[in-house]
Amino acid sequence: MFVNRVASLIFACVSLALSFVFQNMEQATLFLWKTFPPMGIAWFFAILWRRANRSGAIASFSAALASAVFCEFVLKWQDNAAFPYAIGMNLGVGIFAGVVVSLLTKPESRDRVDQFFLLLKTPIGQEHVLDKAGFVKLPGNDTYELPVDANQLAATVAGESQPTFPETEYDADAGAGAGGVATAVAAAPAVKISAADALTLIDTTASRRQSIVGVVALTALVGVMLIGIKILQAWLAP
Repeated sequence: MFVNRVASLIFACVSLALSFVFQNMEQATLFLWKTFPPMGIAWFFAILWRRANRSGAIASFSAALASAVFCEFVLKWQDNAAFPYAIGMNLGVGIFAGVVVSLLTKPESRDRVDQFFLLLKTPIGQEHVLDKAGFVKLPGNDTYELPVDANQLAATVAGESQPTFPETEYDADAGAGAGGVATAVAAAPAVKISAADALTLIDTTASRRQSIVGVVALTALVGVMLIGIKILQAWLAP
């Protein structure tokens, strides 16, 4: 929560500062189109490359953002003619930095990566697979917490120094036979399957169909945005 608030504050301050830099809407729109693509580098790394890690994500965004600022204010690539070169340079620098830093730093834990890709590949309607793999459904919504994150959160809340006990259930027969003294017996923990085994339970046909629909919808959205920018440019042209 603290990190989210700090990030929101930084974003607001940067947005306010940039509002005094640009002289017209077209220039500001071009700058946004040069700076927003680098944000997607870390996202594509996460879903396409298992070796990517958090250090690589930070490095890719930071390097691409620095490249965007360099192209905008040092090289003065601010017109439409320089737009493709600026995008290409920003993406190239960001991808290079993300790959190099990811390979030179410690990878994410194997359990976390396997569970993340299981969550990513589980289509809507097959959430029972996540339940079998030990994912924790967050109250009030339909999102799931990775088992490794849920275990860390539980340990933090309970305190590492607090003793942990296995789940227990009341044995009525034992209580009655012991002169009314209630006893508790350990209950067998629920058996959870691994992420690799859970992947075999997914209906891949449904998953592939949802992926195709998502790609088509995203492509259509980008097309609409590009058309909107062209219309905006024509409307603002002197």
